[in-house]
Amino acid sequence: VRAGMIAGIEIKRFVETSLEPRRQLEMTPDPSLQLFLCELIDGPDGEAKRPPNPDLARLERGYAEWCRTKGGNVDEVLDLMADNIELRSVLSPDVPTGVAGQRDGKAQAREYFRNVKDDWEVLDCEVERFIADGKDIVMVGYWKWRNLQTGRMVESPKVDIWHFEQGKATSFLEMYDSLGVARAAGAA
Repeated sequence: VRAGMIAGIEIKRFVETSLEPRRQLEMTPDPSLQLFLCELIDGPDGEAKRPPNPDLARLERGYAEWCRTKGGNVDEVLDLMADNIELRSVLSPDVPTGVAGQRDGKAQAREYFRNVKDDWEVLDCEVERFIADGKDIVMVGYWKWRNLQTGRMVESPKVDIWHFEQGKATSFLEMYDSLGVARAAGAA
């Protein structure tokens, strides 16, 4: 315990005298030590803040561009993904639309986005907030689409859950009003 206290005092002294404590925090590989340093840097308010997620800024830019271009930045979105990405939609695979089910790998993810472009027109999208926790980032927003075959529209809250490993997304799950999308696609 004494050695831990001494180490803690030394770390605290280092953080207090460092010109860039946040930079030191980002360079610390041990998550337990990161949380400890967060408490020292942010103060003893009882709610230690987690270290910043390095993938969050890239994801925020990707969504901003997606909304601005109405889905025109597919290459940028694919660049966020690992080659072994698992892309899943809440929409059951038996719904006859190209955006249903699961895709494995970047080639199938590209196919998914091609189906989005062929079947749907993005009318509006709005990101409400991002929630980042460790390697996971959740986007909470609102989307409005028109199905290009039926002309029907659907408006829905949208939640996307991303999991990152070494700077690339290995898992993506999107959730929205699946019944509304199925109806707009003429499947319900």
